[in-house]
Amino acid sequence: MGPDSNLKVSVIGLGVMGYALAQAFAKKDLKPTVWNRCAQKALGLEPLGAVVVPSASECIKASRLIVVCLVNEAAFHNILSGVEPAICKGRIIVNATTGAPSQIKKSAELAMKLGFSTYIHGAIMTFPAYIGYPESKLWFSGSRAAYEEIEPTLRVLGSPSLVGEEITTAGFQDIVCVNMLYGFAGGFLQSLALYKTKSGWKPGDTEIFARDVLLPMFMRDGSAFLDLARQVDAGDYVSKGNGAKLGQQLFALDNIIKTNTEHGIASDFILPMRKLLMERTEAGGVDEELSAIVEVLSDPAR
Repeated sequence: MGPDSNLKVSVIGLGVMGYALAQAFAKKDLKPTVWNRCAQKALGLEPLGAVVVPSASECIKASRLIVVCLVNEAAFHNILSGVEPAICKGRIIVNATTGAPSQIKKSAELAMKLGFSTYIHGAIMTFPAYIGYPESKLWFSGSRAAYEEIEPTLRVLGSPSLVGEEITTAGFQDIVCVNMLYGFAGGFLQSLALYKTKSGWKPGDTEIFARDVLLPMFMRDGSAFLDLARQVDAGDYVSKGNGAKLGQQLFALDNIIKTNTEHGIASDFILPMRKLLMERTEAGGVDEELSAIVEVLSDPAR
């Protein structure tokens, strides 16, 4: 199903991501109405058929679907607080601004107070350059009925899906995934820093090693991580022989730290993990697997 050409769409916020969203709408001939504090950022959209307006209020008045993508939730409140409630009535607002669940709830409260018929929160799980590609994932949470009305138009941006009707679901799921991104990236970069110290290293070697050795080890088979997830679900972390015990993991980490030091590499991404393992083993978890770290992270008394 193609986008609903009768559903007018507006975009508030033309930073790198907001611009990409507006551009995708414009390229599908949806003629989005757009606004940004700095009007110059909208100039490249006019040749594509976008309508540039001088205020957020006019941007809202122009459409039923209002997509907001700003630097943070504080900017969302700052801009929307200056809008007259009368112009918001009957409109659907999709807020693709990144925020913590508590901030998302406050944004939803403001939107409903202003008179928007529906607030939907969005999490964009791709980079601006990939907006508009079918494989690009976009998660949304909020009213199913409202989502189903706007979903054909959102498909212009990639592959959208409603992940829950509770308003914070998409944003929460986004933060969960980004947690892993930074953790994985930290370990990945720690490994590359060490790899560069190998005898005979030359430019180009790092990419080849990452492509042919590092990434295939973890991206082709996620069974080890699924085992950890099952242990977390069961609350049973004692090793059954499938994975290494925390006592063994500590020896491995100490070897990594020693090797890093001998090669002049800091272990800043490894040391916090060692600290967590030490806490759990000192509490009696020496025979448990890495999954037990969830209990340390979840302990409010730490």
